Amino acid sequence: MYKKNVIVRRFVLITVLIHFTISVSFAQTNISSPYSRYGLGQLNEIPNFRLSAMGGISSAVKNSNLINISNPASYSAFDSTSFLFEGGLRGIISQISNSSASVITNNISFNYLLFGFPVSKRISASFGLLPYSNMGYKLNDSDSLSNIGNINYFYEGGGGFNRVYAGLSFKISKRLSIGANTSYVFGALQKSRMVTFPEVPSIYSMRQQISTQAKDFIYDGGILYEQPLNSNYTMAFGLTFAPSVKLNASEEILTETFSGENYGLTYIKDTIENTQKNGSLSIPTSFGGGFILRKNNKWLIGADYKFQEWSKYNSFGVADSLKNSYQIGLGFEKLPTYSATSNFIKNSTYRFGIKYVQTYLQIRNSNLKDLGLSLGMGIPVPRTKSVVNVGIEIGQRGTTNNNLIKETYGMLTISLSLYEKWFIRRKFD
Repeated sequence: MYKKNVIVRRFVLITVLIHFTISVSFAQTNISSPYSRYGLGQLNEIPNFRLSAMGGISSAVKNSNLINISNPASYSAFDSTSFLFEGGLRGIISQISNSSASVITNNISFNYLLFGFPVSKRISASFGLLPYSNMGYKLNDSDSLSNIGNINYFYEGGGGFNRVYAGLSFKISKRLSIGANTSYVFGALQKSRMVTFPEVPSIYSMRQQISTQAKDFIYDGGILYEQPLNSNYTMAFGLTFAPSVKLNASEEILTETFSGENYGLTYIKDTIENTQKNGSLSIPTSFGGGFILRKNNKWLIGADYKFQEWSKYNSFGVADSLKNSYQIGLGFEKLPTYSATSNFIKNSTYRFGIKYVQTYLQIRNSNLKDLGLSLGMGIPVPRTKSVVNVGIEIGQRGTTNNNLIKETYGMLTISLSLYEKWFIRRKFD
């Protein structure tokens, strides 16, 4: 009876967590970035806050209480009796500025929910829900013509794509592991553009709304190898790869003219376009690699590189102006020193990292770059192997040159890693 009650409670816990994550994910716009209006939006490059605090290094990182979905081969590190939960909360405050003005934005969101557990002595598994990309922006501009007067332009967008995944790893030997994830990507992007002529009532204003929905499977895999150098030091190397895929998609476009300056407050004059079509969104090939050097139970340091061929992206058969992207990360982690006399400071984990991202955007002959510096800390939960992770990242994306927009951002992340013993065989049930 005890065993059945425990199983029921754990199943209910998982169900509630997944339901809560899905509900919160669909109920909010998670970012405010003018650059998210392009492509698929702002991509979720590092789907784990503990790794983002180390500059995003992930290819060669594995740990018994870490769910690193960036390289599914890392699942082989799960303990034979463990069950892991990990959920993350993120808050971002940004200063968005151009050459003449600036504005402050802020957002907070429940970001991901991950689970990991062993299946057998050589096989481990993970599943979860997390964002794939986010879109959120609201912009306006104006112009003036001699025979018309002022012309106002309004741009707004929101939504994003989410990712439900399941993955397996297989331990080929004590040092070598391979793994793969299958993910179902789904969601929608909503964009609108509006033009108004406030000084000439006889010219009708116009608004276009575009809704893009997609749902399909994507795949990725990885390999991870560890090589002891001596009794104290170990090197680890990891490689990741994701093949190109086409997401099944549909698009609805509604273009209308209306009277007055504000859409919806007066009557619709005419419907210029009301179309719906099916097609696909292409996700290009990506690959990455990295290494870490670990001093046993003391510290680790590592570097990562990731590349994705976004120049081959197209939407409904039409090529876009996206460029190939790459990301470089450097990270360091000071591991805790557990002993009977250790204090809070020694029992905590400390992380530091720096990242450089060449994004897939090139606007007005300027490549959009993202440079970030991160710090993090893992705070142990007393009498357990669970950890509360706190991270801070500050960075800059874009530039004010060529009449572009610069984003200076600060990000606070909090994640909870719950470690439980679920697979212990009891002698007396």
